[in-house]
Amino acid sequence: MNIKPLFDYIVVDVNKPQESTKSGFVLTSNSSNGDHAVAKVLKAGAGGIIYGKQIDMVVKEGDKIVIPTSAIIKIKVEDQEVNVIRLSDVIAIIE
Repeated sequence: MNIKPLFDYIVVDVNKPQESTKSGFVLTSNSSNGDHAVAKVLKAGAGGIIYGKQIDMVVKEGDKIVIPTSAIIKIKVEDQEVNVIRLSDVIAIIE
């Protein structure tokens, strides 16, 4: 994939939520918490001046982050689906 996010945009790989328990019980869509996801940062912009304020990028490639699923922007690049979010949508960095 050949994509370089600008400003405060981040390209992420979103982990799909587990659809069954370890014992084999299948979870319905209502039983899983679908409002957030854990994602891995694939590429991150450099930050910059956004709406007149300096924004420093606080995540880097390889970081695991928690994001709201509603914030994910899906785009298609070279016949591949890419997930993009903004820095302001990152809830936490998992250490």
